[in-house]
Amino acid sequence: MNKKILWLSTGGTFSCESSENGLTPKSDAEQNNQILTRLPELTAAYDITPRTILNIDSTDMTADEWSFIADEVNRAVVSGEYGGIVITHGTDTMAYTAAALSVMLKSPPLPVILTGSQRPFFAENSDAPKNLTDAVRVASDGRFKGVFAVFCGKILHGLDMYKSDSFADEAFCARDRQAGEISGKEIHLLCPESISNGDYEFCPDMCREVAVLKMTPAFDPKLIDVLVISGIKGIVAEGYGTGGIPRAVRVRLAAAAQNGIAVTVVSQCLHGGVDLGVYAVGESARAAGITGGKKYGAEAALAVLMHRLGGYDDI
Repeated sequence: MNKKILWLSTGGTFSCESSENGLTPKSDAEQNNQILTRLPELTAAYDITPRTILNIDSTDMTADEWSFIADEVNRAVVSGEYGGIVITHGTDTMAYTAAALSVMLKSPPLPVILTGSQRPFFAENSDAPKNLTDAVRVASDGRFKGVFAVFCGKILHGLDMYKSDSFADEAFCARDRQAGEISGKEIHLLCPESISNGDYEFCPDMCREVAVLKMTPAFDPKLIDVLVISGIKGIVAEGYGTGGIPRAVRVRLAAAAQNGIAVTVVSQCLHGGVDLGVYAVGESARAAGITGGKKYGAEAALAVLMHRLGGYDDI
């Protein structure tokens, strides 16, 4: 077990301090050292190298930041210096970043663990110390090769998570299967198939001309025409149930697909995923060139589509 861990801090609630305008991220080297000083048992057990690479509220996360984070992780992986990597990140877009890193960092040979908190580290009764401690422990556990999030005792695969609560400590859940859990001093691997296999590959190119559309009874199909004119290259449609898309929308998405635009449909349901073969409307979509997004949510489907349109093979 290599207990040398790289900690990349990016801001988020984890690092926030009070200001006259509300909580504001304050990630920097001084704060990182103060945090580690508060966790003597952790620093006694692990050799942690802290590095601040961003200081943003995660609502301001963009694909540019994804690329920057991925570059930093790749550099650390290639160096062979660390046994694992921890990234502290705001909760609002953590699932999106976890999905993006999962496709940009294919089969990493070590654990890449995202974590954060619902309350700032130095706040009373903060969940941040436990989440960081758990994340470092999982990052040193060589079984968890791949991109995962550790939060409130759960270990979640980067392509299989969503934010489920705005305030509770248990902020994230798995859409399909929870990869693992932390119980006291024990770390349990619950889903061995979630572990990365194969040779490591860095896949930095992500197509940015993509959009996510959520179907509602009031959705105006003409919005798709606007996207097509804008030069969109890929669309993730959040359909109903097993992947149902309204007829008028389906016609326009089919036309887009026939003109070379990649269209993927996922379910608005949190669990179960898509099966376009169940209903006639799904078969109609599939016949028109619209693909099903498996059990992915919008976060993972977006990352996978951006990855594929960037020139890589499907995940």
